[in-house]
Parts: sequence; structure tokens; C-alpha cells
Amino acid sequence: MRWRDYLGPEATAEDAREALELAEQLPMGSRYVAELLGGPEFRGWDLDRQIAADTRNALWAITLGLGGKKLSKSQMISRPEVKTKQAATVAEFDVAAFMTKLAS
Repeated sequence: MRWRDYLGPEATAEDAREALELAEQLPMGSRYVAELLGGPEFRGWDLDRQIAADTRNALWAITLGLGGKKLSKSQMISRPEVKTKQAATVAEFDVAAFMTKLAS
């Protein structure tokens, strides 16, 4: 598929560039960033959620530490692991693969 299939037959290369530049500005928890990182399990993992998970894990570790125990990995809030290499530039991003994943 080509970018005109998504933007319409009257779209120009400049329109495609602008659309990708706008997509790069989407927030960390967006579907676009989730797909770049590896899948839908990354949706919603924006900076606020990551900080909340870190804070909860730290407080839990302190609480357990005061009681002489250690925080085990199973007690921590787990996070999704990056499966794919993130595109460093717009040129490296595979639009067709992204749109296929969105459609599924």
C-alpha cells in the first residue's frame, strides 16, 4: 500500500510528510507509539503511568524493607517489554505495516 491509499488520491508528498510529522508528536500512550514499541500492550503507558508504577514499587519496597523483607519481582508492577526496534526517523517508519496493525 502507498501513502495515497490512506490520505486520498489528491494528497501530495508534502501532505504525507506533514501527517508523519504530526504522528511523531503524539503522546507516549498513543496507538502510534504503542505500535512502534511493539504492540497494543504499550497503549496507555505514558509518562504518568510509568511514574506511578515507579512510585508504587518504591513505596512498597520501603514498606517491606522496614519490616526486614525485600520486594520480589512478582510484587512489582510489571511493564511491557519492547519487542521491536523503534524507528529513529520518519523515513525508517513502515507506514503500511503500521496501518495493517491498526486495522487488525
